[in-house]
Amino acid sequence: MHRKNDVAYIAVKLGDTGSRRGQQDSYCVVRVQLRGLPAATVVEVGGDAYATIDRGVDRVGRLVEAQLNGAGAGKRNSTWMRELAA
Repeated sequence: MHRKNDVAYIAVKLGDTGSRRGQQDSYCVVRVQLRGLPAATVVEVGGDAYATIDRGVDRVGRLVEAQLNGAGAGKRNSTWMRELAA
């Protein structure tokens, strides 16, 4: 399903945690804003930057799909909100 007219913006932020213990974890924050719906935001952290990005994009994609299908309309603790915590 293509809904290109519904996308207000997509933002992706990448970086590393810079841990003092020498452990370098990467993070990826993906935020998708659709017109008329709340922003779908996912934060992923992991040791492999490419895998972290892949997981983040996959999760936000499922979250947006759930929003478009009407999951959780008017509910704060809906299944798509629980997906965010997965």
